[in-house]
Amino acid sequence: MKPTSRAEFIKLCKENLGEPVVTVNITDEQVENIVDRSVDTFNRKHLDGSERVMIRRKITSNDIAHQYVDLNKYPIDGTVSTSSNKFLTGVNTTFLEDFNIGDDILQVQTGLINTAQRSRRVSGINTSFSSELVGATLTTDDGVYIGKVDSVISNNTLMLVDDASAIDSDMDWAVKVGTVANVVSHTSVELNKRPTVSLTNTGSMWVCKKYGIMSVVRILQMDSFLVGMGSLGSMKYQWFYNNMVSLIRGQMSQYVIARQYMNMTYEMFEGEKCFEFKHTSNKLYVYVNWNDYFGRDNERRYIVIEAHLSVNPDVNPQVWSNEWLTNWTTCLLKIQWGTNLKKFDGVKLTGDITLNGQKIYDEGMAEMEVLKKQLEDEFTEPAAFFVG
Repeated sequence: MKPTSRAEFIKLCKENLGEPVVTVNITDEQVENIVDRSVDTFNRKHLDGSERVMIRRKITSNDIAHQYVDLNKYPIDGTVSTSSNKFLTGVNTTFLEDFNIGDDILQVQTGLINTAQRSRRVSGINTSFSSELVGATLTTDDGVYIGKVDSVISNNTLMLVDDASAIDSDMDWAVKVGTVANVVSHTSVELNKRPTVSLTNTGSMWVCKKYGIMSVVRILQMDSFLVGMGSLGSMKYQWFYNNMVSLIRGQMSQYVIARQYMNMTYEMFEGEKCFEFKHTSNKLYVYVNWNDYFGRDNERRYIVIEAHLSVNPDVNPQVWSNEWLTNWTTCLLKIQWGTNLKKFDGVKLTGDITLNGQKIYDEGMAEMEVLKKQLEDEFTEPAAFFVG
């Protein structure tokens, strides 16, 4: 059987350990955690666990203020609204990869949010509330969970169900609209439930990715100096204008030499922009003057990067049938099974059976070493060469 879902994958791994002939003594929570860890390892290290993609990201005024780009969060263009059901409509984009199953939809609100530590009361919000916020989930604008709204006290104060988390000082806030359950079309997304808040143009809509970027390879050229034809005053346009006759006559050598000179001139005056990507925070730092590059026209500026993107098994169910992932997850389940039973080593059961969790644990550890070596030898790219 080739599994095509998470549930079928878990069933297959347990069958590899002997179920239903024997009982695998692992809780459902332990199984779910092990599967999550296995998928994470698969995404980070296996050749089939990530894909090289080109991603464009709109630069917003928030990005310019922070001087970094959060690659886990993408703005939604267009007027977004919801009907009486679970559908998010009016999304003005032709890029279906903006939305994947499991992604969270946030509506960032204006104003700042603050609260005393270990308090349910949240205040200082510069916006008007209504009773529809009751039951909504609040997060920071980076998607970090704050709490769930229990009641609205006034137009700038509300009460949470539990003590607020992730708040130490003033910060932007957001309401979690829902989670993507299905991508219907270019302009319609189905959510997992009906939104608890009305979507209006007063807040910015964001998509927070469930499966994010593993690494950034490079940033595509951000200047018009060597991209496309550029403006009428650009060096490239002027060179083509003045040398079109020579090109028509077939003197391509002049064009090649001229392009080499242009590249050399660009490297002298501009050069490739240095950047740093933090995988744990999904933040891309580009070492440029952000106001000069993006500030003058920030609403229409995009950054394009080449990156390795995690393969989402919810969107690509063939991931669940990967042989190495199945063997690795089965191995981790065996180790956990042995760890659970080791605490009862030597206990006698009916039929003169003695528990031996240590043996199960040792078998699992030995299988893990074999799978690690197989991953390094067969399914991992060789280490890149460094010059410097």
